[in-house]
Amino acid sequence: MAPNEYRQLSCRSLGNDCDFLIRAGTDEKLFQLVEDHLCVIHRDCDFGSELADRIKNAARSVWCQEIRCGDLPNWGWG
Repeated sequence: MAPNEYRQLSCRSLGNDCDFLIRAGTDEKLFQLVEDHLCVIHRDCDFGSELADRIKNAARSVWCQEIRCGDLPNWGWG
């Protein structure tokens, strides 16, 4: 099985005291998952260009070959 590339970052890398890990197959999906997490969990729903820049700078590419790897979170917020 060929490895798949994902974009990944932790909430902590955005300056929050939170170990939540976010992984997505595209930058667009990563941005959406980050925004969802920040709004639902941290009650920070004020998104702007500063957040986009912070996400771009904090995100890194990871390679995953396992079948269970995919977008995180894919199990909801519970």
